Formats: sequence, structure tokens, C-alpha cells
Amino acid sequence: MKPERQPLPAHVAETRTVRVANRIREELATLLMRGELAHPAVEGIVVTRVEMNADLSVARVGVRLLDAVPSERRRQRAVQVLAARAPHLARRIGRLLRLRRIPELRIVWDGGMDHAMRVEALLDELRSEGRRGAS
Repeated sequence: MKPERQPLPAHVAETRTVRVANRIREELATLLMRGELAHPAVEGIVVTRVEMNADLSVARVGVRLLDAVPSERRRQRAVQVLAARAPHLARRIGRLLRLRRIPELRIVWDGGMDHAMRVEALLDELRSEGRRGAS
């Protein structure tokens, strides 16, 4: 009888998830840059982050468009097209990285930059009001 497999120590498992997430991000970015999807909705899309769950079965992929301020419709369409092609991309990545189990790719809009721009605009507004009030 084979002994039961012991789970990896937390620090080793965490390191592996980060390594796999980084490799997936790199490969996805390369595939998109090479025009793997050849769809106008995903032109100018960039992968900003990839977060893996502990068992490496799901990769949450954050994406953005290079447009300065893309419309809501353009954002939704880009995420929709990319999500529809996620199984194909996952298979390609699984082969490229030689993964035993191919993770499910969940595509999400990365709104971090949007929030930062909104905060910056509010700060600019407060500064200009402060200058007007001081005059």
C-alpha cells in the first residue's frame, strides 16, 4: 500500500502558485501580442495580473485596454470575447507550460487604474477649489 501524499508546506505551495500565475500572465500576454485571437474587440488588451487559487485549478486573469479611457461597451465586449476564448487559451497555455492540470481562466476587468484616475481627478478638483477659496 502506498503512503498517503502529504500536502506541501504552505510556503512551498504559495511560491508555486505565484510562479505559475506569473508564467500564465507572461504566456497570455505573448499570445495576445501575437494576435492569437485575431478579433478587433481584443486589440490593445493587456494582462495586468493573474491570481491562482491554492490547488492551481482556477486562474483569475485581470485585463485592461490600452485606450486612455475605454467606453464601458468596449470594456465589456473585450472581456466577453476574451472569456469566450478562455478555454482555447487555457489549452494553449497548458501545452506551453506543460501543466498536468490546465487551470480554468476567469477573465475580469482590472479597474485599479480607473480608480486611481478617479481619485486623482477628485484631488485635482479639491486643489483647484482650495486655490479659489484662498484668493
